[in-house]
Amino acid sequence: MKKLENIDLQKKKYFILDLDGTLIDSNEMWRIIDQRLIYYLCGKMIDLTTLKNDSNYFFLPNTKGNIYLKYCEFLIE
Repeated sequence: MKKLENIDLQKKKYFILDLDGTLIDSNEMWRIIDQRLIYYLCGKMIDLTTLKNDSNYFFLPNTKGNIYLKYCEFLIE
C-alpha cells in the first residue's frame, strides 16, 4: 500500500471510502486499535483472540444505538 504523501491526488478521479468494513474486512484493525487503547488506558495487554471472542460475544446481540460507545463500556467492565 502506498503512503498518502506518495500519491499524486491530482491524477485521481474517484475515491472509494469503506468506513464500515464492507469492501475490506477491517475488524482485525479495530481489534488492534482496541488492544492498544486498553493497554494505553490501563496497562493491560489483551491478546487479539480474546478481543475477537469478546467482540463477537458483544456485537451479535447488540445491534441498536451507539454500538461502539456501548462496546467501549463493555470493554471497561
